[in-house]
Amino acid sequence: MANFLPNKPYSLIGNVVVLRLVYNRGAAFGILQGKTFFLIFVGIIFLIFFLVWIARARFSWKELGFLGMILGGALSNLYDRIFLGAVVDYIDLRFWPIFNLSDTFISLGCLFLLIGYFKQAKCKRKVLE
Repeated sequence: MANFLPNKPYSLIGNVVVLRLVYNRGAAFGILQGKTFFLIFVGIIFLIFFLVWIARARFSWKELGFLGMILGGALSNLYDRIFLGAVVDYIDLRFWPIFNLSDTFISLGCLFLLIGYFKQAKCKRKVLE
């Protein structure tokens, strides 16, 4: 990304997936613009609670992998925010706000956890019936 110019599009897959360097000084979807200190504070508090929750609960290896995806993405975005003052976003799908790979890992980790919990709940209901 060091050679990319801010906001200049670089076609990756035609006009569908474009790389476009953007510095997001806000949170998801650009909300809370310029509230960097607040977002760093909230991010650190979230990570502390998240790590305590992981340490106290019992998770399968698969669940720990998904939680690791969330944790890795959150740490990466927090690193950007602390050391750059903004999160570096670069994936532009043209129909969605520009995001980065860390956001993708957070979203997929959450999605996979939810799917797993719904599957477990469905299995438990069948056993109880």
